[in-house]
Amino acid sequence: MLTSEAVAANCSQVQSKTNATTASEIKFAYGVSTFTYDYLPNVDTVTEMVDMMGATRAYEANVAAVGAVKGMAMKAMEIGRA
Repeated sequence: MLTSEAVAANCSQVQSKTNATTASEIKFAYGVSTFTYDYLPNVDTVTEMVDMMGATRAYEANVAAVGAVKGMAMKAMEIGRA
């Protein structure tokens, strides 16, 4: 049975490991003693999502610009026929 002192000590270890970057460090913080070379992905999902949204908006703006140029070219051809 875990004592309150052991739980408090484990919690302080977890809090001190908030900047853990490897699975081994995280397992150590939670009291699991395994030696692995597993790494967490080096991808920030929030940053990647923001970048993806920006790229989508840029693409939509480019599509709108091409549509406007196409519309102007069609109008110019109509004026030329008259």
